[in-house]
Amino acid sequence: TMHWLRGGFDQAEEDVVDLVDSLTDGGYVESHDWGRFMYRRHHVFAGGLRVYVEPMRENMPGVLVDAPGEACDLLGLERLRVLFCNARLSRADIALDGAPFAPADVAGWIREGKVRCRSGKRHFIEDIGVDPDGDTVTLGSRQSGRFMRVYDGRGHTRVELELKHDFARAFSAVLLADIEDIPSLAAGVVRDFVDFVDVERDSNVSRAPLLPSWEAFLSGIQRVRLAIAGAALQTPERIKHYMEHQVAATLYTYAQLGHSVGALLRLGRSRVRARHRLVLAMAGVTAVGT
Repeated sequence: TMHWLRGGFDQAEEDVVDLVDSLTDGGYVESHDWGRFMYRRHHVFAGGLRVYVEPMRENMPGVLVDAPGEACDLLGLERLRVLFCNARLSRADIALDGAPFAPADVAGWIREGKVRCRSGKRHFIEDIGVDPDGDTVTLGSRQSGRFMRVYDGRGHTRVELELKHDFARAFSAVLLADIEDIPSLAAGVVRDFVDFVDVERDSNVSRAPLLPSWEAFLSGIQRVRLAIAGAALQTPERIKHYMEHQVAATLYTYAQLGHSVGALLRLGRSRVRARHRLVLAMAGVTAVGT
């Protein structure tokens, strides 16, 4: 599920407020002459959803919508997509529930080096303690673009990945994909940040197989790498350029050797994975027959 979404809008305050009011079924609560995130005022809606207005700097979006977990649950995925389809996301939290392990297990895996993580600083923080909110383990830094929590304060273990900055903006492509693909794509984004691996079977962390509990939790999910700024990642435009400039002559030679291009396309269709569906989603195309 989505546990938090925050994004900026260029539309007029009245238009955004009216949209939020309609999506929350008339959930307008109150307005305040004070704000946060360098906005002077804000409106409050059902579920704690807030619309911040009057930015203090000219280069800021005119309106900021902040939807915490309760608001995300209230709206549901389809209405969240409608609300944030034109937003520049600055925060997106992915929550995966019902993990077959406890935060203490994750802490042990980290201590034992059974982790493969894309955190640039390889910075792991362990914070285990018995309190009303349960136990929590965090990976990464709150100041970075990706930060993970594993906690059990809700009666079950939740794995939650917080995306900010370029990673949050890039997550828009996942949020706007076909709704039935979003759960697997979002889980793939989590896997791109971290995997827990069995170093007893292979001491090379990059090759080690997944730990059984982690594999059971994310069985069959492919890693999805977000197209952040500055990274040479797949987009519809890059694929077109690559095919026309790098592949066309080889494909012609392949056909002249008597091989079927149609059979090659059918083979490719059978091998489409989450990362390919994400590129198709960017172009508004649905993968057929996969």
